[in-house]
Amino acid sequence: MANNYPNVNPGDLVSGGFTYPNNAQVVGDDLYIRDANGNQISGRMVSNGDKITVLDVGYTKQLVLVQYPAGSSVRQGYVTNVTSIIKYTNQGQWHNGSTNEEVLDENGAHLGSLSPYETATPIYEANNMIHVVYNTDKGANTKSGYVKYRGGIPGGSTGGSTGGSTGPTNGTVSSSLVNFIKAYEAFSDHAYNDGTGVMTIGYGTTRKDLVALGHCTEAQATQWLMDELNSVASQIKSSLASKNVALKQNEFDALCSFAYNCGVGALLQQSNLYTRVCQGVRDESLRANFLAWTHANGQVMQGLVNRRNEECDMFLYADYVRNK
Repeated sequence: MANNYPNVNPGDLVSGGFTYPNNAQVVGDDLYIRDANGNQISGRMVSNGDKITVLDVGYTKQLVLVQYPAGSSVRQGYVTNVTSIIKYTNQGQWHNGSTNEEVLDENGAHLGSLSPYETATPIYEANNMIHVVYNTDKGANTKSGYVKYRGGIPGGSTGGSTGGSTGPTNGTVSSSLVNFIKAYEAFSDHAYNDGTGVMTIGYGTTRKDLVALGHCTEAQATQWLMDELNSVASQIKSSLASKNVALKQNEFDALCSFAYNCGVGALLQQSNLYTRVCQGVRDESLRANFLAWTHANGQVMQGLVNRRNEECDMFLYADYVRNK
């Protein structure tokens, strides 16, 4: 199995345009184009906001081979793997089954493996295999390779602009969102005062009947969290249905996270965010609407800034990774 992309010098033009549909976007800063050794190429860069096609993510040097727009043409080259800036369209949308899945390089040789039920990010299909970006000991989205298992990709598609999953078909939150919220809420197996006089248990549960139990298992706490999130989700689902608005699962999850943190009324009745989402806005201009909700006691809180940015990334790019 040979390379499934053009063999051109870094920074040079690609004949015929993008080899595969765009599968990522550069958000937050420019990225300099580099050669295969990481040396910067003068006068070549990917601009903030550019939609790009990621072809390969190298583990050792953490260089990403990309095709990027250059006026009406397309160029190809390497960029440093700044994972907080490279936002994948289908982040986390490949789902492994119950067995290990071998990862192959472009020559069909063993490259690694993905654990049972592990998620990865599909970027394109070639030779009846899926090229995925996955997590390693170096962090999220730090290596890529080919897998044979299709991994439950929504609609069987890895096309660039199709976004994440097509849900929510039943108006409930995804397991990815539950894990995202867990990362914010430290688990406690016993009831405690949260410092503001509110008794809490599990993953931030404050229901008096559950707090009164005194102790809980992690499984119980997870179920309580899911129940609370889906209570929020059901209210959002009803509102969306009344407006005849359909969202992808990652978009729905992002709104549920926002409402879980800020309140359902804040989302549905007080925010420009929800108004603009229902109007069909699906671009970076929504970030300002998320970031409008970052104040506590009249002060901007960095923790809320981080969370709103992460919710925006979830909504726009199906990115559930916390940028700690």
